[in-house]
Order: sequence, then C-alpha cells, then structure tokens
Amino acid sequence: MSSLNELQQLFYQAIFEKGEQGPAMNALSSLVNDTDQLAASECISIYRNSVIGTFIVVLGEIFPVTKKLLGEQFFDAMCKVYVKDSTSGSPDLCDYGRDFPTFLSQFEHTVALTYLPDVASFEWLWHRVFNAIDAPGFNFNKLAEVPEKNKANLVFQLAPETGMLQSNFPVLLIWESNQQESNDSETIDLDSGGVQLAIWRQQIALMVEPLNDQEWFILQGCEQSLKFWDLCFQFDQRFPGV
Repeated sequence: MSSLNELQQLFYQAIFEKGEQGPAMNALSSLVNDTDQLAASECISIYRNSVIGTFIVVLGEIFPVTKKLLGEQFFDAMCKVYVKDSTSGSPDLCDYGRDFPTFLSQFEHTVALTYLPDVASFEWLWHRVFNAIDAPGFNFNKLAEVPEKNKANLVFQLAPETGMLQSNFPVLLIWESNQQESNDSETIDLDSGGVQLAIWRQQIALMVEPLNDQEWFILQGCEQSLKFWDLCFQFDQRFPGV
C-alpha cells in the first residue's frame, strides 16, 4: 500500500498531467474504488476539473483586462495550458499567477502580442498592491531624530502597498480603455510611447501616477534599498544640473 505522501503526490500528478488518461491517472485509478455510477477515473476527473476550473477563475479575476483583450473562450483555453505547466508554492490563491505575464510572452499564440505581458504585469501589480498588508505611515518625527552623521546611511523603502511598472507601451491607456465604465472606443496607437508608473493604495482606493525620469529613478532606488547618500550620488551622475 502506498504511503499517504506517495498517494498525495500521485493525486497531484494525476490532476496536472497532460492528457485525460496519463500514467498518473491510470496508477491512481487502480487505488480508487469505482462507484455504482462512475468509474474511478471519472471520479478523479471531477476533482481535476474542479481544481483546474478554480485556477482559471482566479486568473480571470486577477487579469480581467487581459481576458477581455483575448476573449473569454481563448483566455480560458490558454489558462488551462498555463495551469498544467505552472505550480504554486503558496497555499494562498492570491499568490497564484505571478509568472503569468512571462507565460504570455512565451506562449506561441500570444508571443506576437508584445504589449500583452506588460498589461498583465500592470494587472498583477494592481492585484498585489490591493491585497498588500497595511504599513504604518511615514514617521517624520523619527526621521528628525536621526543624528546628522547617520543620515547618509538612511535607506528609504517603498511601502508594501506600492508597486512600480515600466513599459514601452501605453499600458495605462490600454487598461483604462478596457474598464467597464469606459466608453472610449478610440484605437490605441501602441507606438505612442511608453510609461513609468507608480501604483499605491490609500485605504481601499488604488491610485496610479505616471512618473517622469527623475521620479522613477528615485523610487527605483528606494525599491532597491539604496542608501540615501548612494542614491543622491547616482542621481547627480544620472541627472547633472537638476
């Protein structure tokens, strides 16, 4: 008899293997009893369809604009491929889909849509920022208490409910034009210019702000946890005279 761990691994393989009747499904079916109405493989298929269906629904909720751009039928079929090729190391469904933009850039039927991974990256950031933990507000009093000799070593970090995205495409315009409340039917020129965006949350409201090069550079330095002195030095090198 298989151990519980072996049985669980076999069940996992049967759920996510390609094909309806692969080796894992056949092996697992031999360990599961038939019912009066269904064969063992049919019983397992019910669980498989439920698990895969749940992941597809989750992806559709996280990436609604991507789904709208591709069409529901294509999106769901594509997600089925993604689900079987991707595993989640987290028990939290909110963590599922992190590498979905990368998948879109490599999937044979979407690889030509070069703007699409960035749209999906924006949606992923939106999702993560909305679900991020609440961080305490900036304490200016504590900053004032830092001794002068230590200020050069300060490290300013972005709050968890903050994200940044750089794209060569007008991602924000694409996203805004595909919201339910949008009446904009104007054709979007994908060559109209890229964006540098900051996304953050104020209570439950999400905010998006386009950034100029200087703002992007500073926030990127904070995201990389650069020391204040190093950030200032690099800024002066990058933007002399500003």
